Amino acid sequence: MKLRRAREGARARTLLGSFSLLLAASSAPAVDLPGTTSARLGWTAASGPVAGYRVYVERNGIPASTHEQVVTSPTATVTGAAGDSLLVSVRAVDAAGNPGPSSMDSDVLRFLPAAGTPAAASLSPTSIAASTSQGKSPASVAFTLRNVGSGTLSWKLASSAAWVAPSITTGTTTTETDTVTLTFSTATLAQGSHTAQVSVTNTTTQAVTTLPVTLTVTPPGPALSVDATGLAITAFAGQNPAGLSLTVRNAGSGTISYTASDSASWLTITPATGTSTGESDLLSVAFSTASLAPGIYTATIAVAAPGATPSLRQIPVTLTAVMAPALQASIEYVTVHASHLHAPPDQQLTLRNAAGGTRSYTIQSDAPWLVVTPTSGTSSGENDAITLHFDTGDEAPGEHVATLRVASPGTLDFAIPVTLRIRPPAGDLDGDGTSEAFLWKRSTGALLAFGNLFSGTTTSGMLPAGRPADWQLLLSGDHDGDGATDLFWRHRASGGVLVCLTNGLSVASCGSPFQLPATYVLLGAGDLNADGRADVIFRDPATGGVFGCFLNGVSTAYCTDVASFPPSWRVLAGGDHDGDGYAEIVVQDPVSPRLQICSIAGPRIGTCTMPIALLGAEPISTGDYDGDGRADLLWLQRSTWRLLVEFVSPSGWVSFRTLGTAPANAEIVGTGDLDGDGTSDLQLRDPATGVVSVWFVGATGLLEQVSLGPLGIDFLLGGGTPAP
Repeated sequence: MKLRRAREGARARTLLGSFSLLLAASSAPAVDLPGTTSARLGWTAASGPVAGYRVYVERNGIPASTHEQVVTSPTATVTGAAGDSLLVSVRAVDAAGNPGPSSMDSDVLRFLPAAGTPAAASLSPTSIAASTSQGKSPASVAFTLRNVGSGTLSWKLASSAAWVAPSITTGTTTTETDTVTLTFSTATLAQGSHTAQVSVTNTTTQAVTTLPVTLTVTPPGPALSVDATGLAITAFAGQNPAGLSLTVRNAGSGTISYTASDSASWLTITPATGTSTGESDLLSVAFSTASLAPGIYTATIAVAAPGATPSLRQIPVTLTAVMAPALQASIEYVTVHASHLHAPPDQQLTLRNAAGGTRSYTIQSDAPWLVVTPTSGTSSGENDAITLHFDTGDEAPGEHVATLRVASPGTLDFAIPVTLRIRPPAGDLDGDGTSEAFLWKRSTGALLAFGNLFSGTTTSGMLPAGRPADWQLLLSGDHDGDGATDLFWRHRASGGVLVCLTNGLSVASCGSPFQLPATYVLLGAGDLNADGRADVIFRDPATGGVFGCFLNGVSTAYCTDVASFPPSWRVLAGGDHDGDGYAEIVVQDPVSPRLQICSIAGPRIGTCTMPIALLGAEPISTGDYDGDGRADLLWLQRSTWRLLVEFVSPSGWVSFRTLGTAPANAEIVGTGDLDGDGTSDLQLRDPATGVVSVWFVGATGLLEQVSLGPLGIDFLLGGGTPAP
């Protein structure tokens, strides 16, 4: 079987498509085929049971890995692209696919561009993919560059990434094929897929041909990783300390088998063997140090994984055995609560030497607002009294943390954490200790806040969370514990709530953390569990049940019933009357009229006290009107519209002060500290005239009244009770 090439005038030429050619099997010069990308080949039919012919094509010097087509007659058409060079051979097969004789290669077929075609670059392959393990670089990769146009192609090469570079950057090509080698510098690349482009620019036309390059960096071979470089622990002599742990894993590829061992009798590591294919294995380190005398001990933990990199990791272990603390404190921590500008009462603790003999000690505070007395002493077993004084001055509202450190020579120091929580006044949005005044247009919900209305330079801000009059607004709770009052809205018809956290005179975020039945009455806010965050108090008027919803910002821990009283009894959120950090509720029997102040110690009602009650009057609000840091009670005699304050002291309710007579049907629209002096002020609105007035109150009663004039349907709020 021979491939045939027609000789001019000797054999007939058959035209197929744009060009037809018959080739002989004998070696012949290359055949240039300008302006076409296909050629028709013919050959002498093979003898025998031939069912067809497999056609093999070598393209641009790359041998054929398999046949490209199967034909049944001794002719075939092969195709390529401008600039391609092809060598063709055929092999006969029978009906079962068994191969028969093969032909010799044809002449070289060169598909050339038509005359006048602009020079252009063609790359082979058209993309490159390489891979390597982390920390290494892959082998170089070559590609070819050909001119698939006429004339001469002048080109330049460039790479878009520093980790791949061509071996040459400029050149010219006419009909030959140029080979370019790409070298990689990838040792510093992270694991994963990385991409780049090698661009070939025709310097005549500025046309750009790109060669995408993809590099995959895989984890290195097996790699031993231990998460600890050293372990250090302090133990009391005669005691075994709690154990430690470390993790071992294969940070590379494959699987590692490892062993773990230790070098000291007081040290044990388990398990002693293991394997990892990438997961982290937890090894436990136990200490048997009860028999050790005070001192410093060292040992080594060795983790070995043959074949991994590294194959051995050694972790030094340092054990310091000390005498157990001889001093004992009567408390483990201290938490106190205070209103802004008011210091909490002093706290007491005791220190004693429980180890026998006489031992000296020092006790120091790391915060200027925490003063400890005395700062040093000695104990022979007696309880030494230590006084903690809180010099809070003008510390900002919010949570403040300090540490008392107790030290004694020859023993381990220990610390007592101290937390100070300062409540902001009602309506203090920016946490500066002064309540804002609020202008609320109930018809539209527009809410404007004024800062320092009666002190300093007045500022203002429009709050985007404003709601119209079918919502209630509560401005007396710091619901996220950041030292600033937040907004609590409740829809009157649906019962839905919206908590909006403040950021200065603006709103940071809002959320709807819970919903109670719309029939439940919103009483107010108070910190029911002394966690530094104000909770919200509701009442079911049908059953008399009181419910607390414990808040943490815009999310809710839970809502639960905290108390129950007869439905006819009056209940209001009472503030913190005893200064213990827990809010109370005020309850009045309208028949007796018996008054109770009941603490809510967490989720349930605690103890109740029964202070003096005013006949013919009802408690309507709470606030610190004498500046002692405790909530006082505001009373109203509706028959005369006389307002009175019942002041509270550490020993109980002690005195009443008449503030004055309010306009008939007056609205108490705020109980915040508008002048920042540490005492609550009253904001009242006369519904008949719309006039809003501020009553400044002190320990002796009413100090001053300031009228802000009529405001129509808009009125000022300073924080406190829900708006009517």
